[in-house]
Amino acid sequence: MNRSRLVVPTTRAATPRRIGVGEIADEIRRVMPRDRRVLDLLADHQTLTTEQIAAVAFPNLLRAQRRLRTLHQRGVLDRFRHAIRPGSQSWRWCLGPIGAGIVAASRGDPIPRPAAVRARTNRLAVSPRLHHLLGINQVFCALAAHARHHPGSELSRWWPESRATAACGALVRPDGHGVWVEAGRVVSFWLEYDTASNSPAWSRRSPAGTPISPPRRWRTRCCSGYRAPPAKITSTPFSPVPARVGR
Repeated sequence: MNRSRLVVPTTRAATPRRIGVGEIADEIRRVMPRDRRVLDLLADHQTLTTEQIAAVAFPNLLRAQRRLRTLHQRGVLDRFRHAIRPGSQSWRWCLGPIGAGIVAASRGDPIPRPAAVRARTNRLAVSPRLHHLLGINQVFCALAAHARHHPGSELSRWWPESRATAACGALVRPDGHGVWVEAGRVVSFWLEYDTASNSPAWSRRSPAGTPISPPRRWRTRCCSGYRAPPAKITSTPFSPVPARVGR
């Protein structure tokens, strides 16, 4: 990756100081419930494109662009993209210093320094796993977007790799875990975002040792901001996690 072509506009002047509690409280009063959902998604899944956020949280792309731009100007969100010619790449959004503070306050965590938040953004922007991460998130965003427009459908659980791995006792490392509900049926599934021809070892046998069916291929077509290659999804009849559905 050519780092000289990375475009990372920062939200506010970098400062080593911590963000005051008063600043967080002021912004908490200004953010809308939809903004909080976006912040929680970014906290859990690191980064999403403009189109992915629009698909899961906004009525249309234009509304999403306007609101994301406003949150960026207030330091709630940060963004980056890589320069491409011709055309331009969709913005990749992540938490800004204020947004990270809001999430930390809501979860009872220490408020991070702005410099630490921006350093995390910079590492993500040049990470070789960025393409892989966006592909994983695209699968779940497409499911969530479908559910928004189809009553009776719901993506009731969306876990990133870290949480899915912890739920399996670190015996396997799926790229994600979800629970899909439709027409009274509940399907728990594990995602392996890998287009290689060989199926990963974990997808051939469950952590409990029960053979499971081969993964089926599924192509995302919903969010135009990121075109994901085919992904492999394995549905399982068991659940190594507590019965209570969480996100």
